[in-house]
Amino acid sequence: MARAQAIQSLATAINIGDLDFELCCSPESIIKKLMEIPGVSSQTATYIAMRALGYTDVFPETDLVIRKALGNKKPKEMRELSEQWRPWRSYATMALWDSYHKEEKK
Repeated sequence: MARAQAIQSLATAINIGDLDFELCCSPESIIKKLMEIPGVSSQTATYIAMRALGYTDVFPETDLVIRKALGNKKPKEMRELSEQWRPWRSYATMALWDSYHKEEKK
């Protein structure tokens, strides 16, 4: 129910003009705006910025799979590590997800 409400709130925000993806100039500002919508977490907002909006330098430091793929580092340690991947942290995230899921299948 909460997910459905979040999706409905997101659609409403876009429909009434409270959220305009075309005018946003930075991933940080769109992530912040997305997180103002009830039910949209930091992780969800980051995922939307990365996958739906195509930002190449977004890193979901609270993502559980990324944390596991990086050896259970804390979010601050993961963020610091991710700095070396700029400006392509979104691609590094995808590679980490992929490597973790491949390892899980073994």
